[in-house]
Amino acid sequence: MKTMNPKWVEEMAKKLTCDITAQMANIQLTCVTEVGKFEEQMIMVGVCALIGGDSTFSVRLCSEKSLIVRLVRNMTGLDANDEDIQDYAMEFFNTLCGRFISEIINKNRMNARILRISYESPHEWKKHEKEEKFVVLHFLSEENEYVSFSWNDIAF
Repeated sequence: MKTMNPKWVEEMAKKLTCDITAQMANIQLTCVTEVGKFEEQMIMVGVCALIGGDSTFSVRLCSEKSLIVRLVRNMTGLDANDEDIQDYAMEFFNTLCGRFISEIINKNRMNARILRISYESPHEWKKHEKEEKFVVLHFLSEENEYVSFSWNDIAF
């Protein structure tokens, strides 16, 4: 397997995250460098996938709960309950993660598949992101809602 250009992976992930969010829910995201302590005070939802194949790595989506509520409303026209929030967060992540993996497979000709997807509390992730060498992209919506998309870079 050839080595991937980490900058290409990051730029591709930025574009995918913004494009898919706009297409699926008419929510505009802008990539930002850092959000700081504000993030710790938010009510967050998270989805994590373990990817296996030629390499094993994790991919994560962390979002302010209000963004997922708005995503559900924009996609269905209905108000979201907790079950809807989990279902739509998982569906949105499945689309984003699937496209992310497809781009990597097409560029690198590697074997990869989603082994497991889970709905989790992202507050626990912060403890491990630095030691596991996660690349974290931070986004804000047009309504200042926070989203991050991250992956550990051991595969690249």
